[in-house]
Amino acid sequence: ARIEWVAAAALAIVAGVGLWLVASRLRLSENTIHLALSFAAFIFSLASREYCRTALFIDSRPNMVAWVDFVYVVATLSSLGFALWIGPISVTLVMLLLAASNGIAAMLYSFRLMHGVGSSVTWQAYLDDFRALWALSKWALAGATLAWIGNNCYMYFVAEVVSIEALADVNAARLLLAPIFVVGIAWSRVARPAVGQLIASSDSAAVDRFVARSFLALEGIIAVYLVILLGIFPLLTTYVLGEKYRDLSTMLVLWWGCYFAVSTARGIGTVVLVSLGEYQALFWQTLISVLLLLLAWWWSIPRFGVTGAVLSMVAVEFGRLVANHAYQLPRVKRNHKLSELHSHGD
Repeated sequence: ARIEWVAAAALAIVAGVGLWLVASRLRLSENTIHLALSFAAFIFSLASREYCRTALFIDSRPNMVAWVDFVYVVATLSSLGFALWIGPISVTLVMLLLAASNGIAAMLYSFRLMHGVGSSVTWQAYLDDFRALWALSKWALAGATLAWIGNNCYMYFVAEVVSIEALADVNAARLLLAPIFVVGIAWSRVARPAVGQLIASSDSAAVDRFVARSFLALEGIIAVYLVILLGIFPLLTTYVLGEKYRDLSTMLVLWWGCYFAVSTARGIGTVVLVSLGEYQALFWQTLISVLLLLLAWWWSIPRFGVTGAVLSMVAVEFGRLVANHAYQLPRVKRNHKLSELHSHGD
């Protein structure tokens, strides 16, 4: 926790300085120093709350995660409501309120973490832990950056090659599938410590059963949601989405549903690989996937528009799914069993 707080503080300073430089060049109406300080405070408090959530998930206490998030939501809504009541809203004020809400939600558990270790830890112990963490996290950081590029660059391709209006349509269709994405994220947070415990007990059969049950449950939820969504889609376009999205394509929503279904299935294998510490292998997989995706967008978007963008993502995600379950996981399991045999032989 202490290493994370230091890293979060350093990141907050870098983010604040970066925002100050950009805001100064843009000559915004708000005070750029105040804006940068509020943004830095937001980054630090957000990282602190996220660490609390991660630690509680690892400790198999999702009920406490829900409590932390509940406090955050109540604090955010209350503070923003009060701010709207007393006067005009600024970006600086919103950042400060979000920083305060994150801090309030993370405060109690952070105090417990702060006093849990005590003062007996040596500086060398911190350095050793940091080196061990960095050996894995450098690949995780690079992989997460590439994954962000792969998940979001379609917006720039569509806006540049097709139109801003087409980008609005593709994002509206994606937004309708947001509950599926949330379910997948929630599952991965709970699944990682569970898979880690099964791996630690060297119960590969239990890991396989967990993966199979997770696949059936998640894909079943996605299928039911898609059927309901497509069934009420005419009502949504008429009474909810409004005139601007009245011509939103049902097929576009269906292709996004296929993407999230394949991505969720791929994510199950990714969680197992992460639990086994295979960050470097996942980095190379992500790098190859992003390169293939950029090439696919370059070819498909001028020919098929937004449909080409989404279908390219479906195809690349399917390739990652096959790579995980046909190559990566069998390879890791084989190496894991070999290491167990060597340890028994010793």
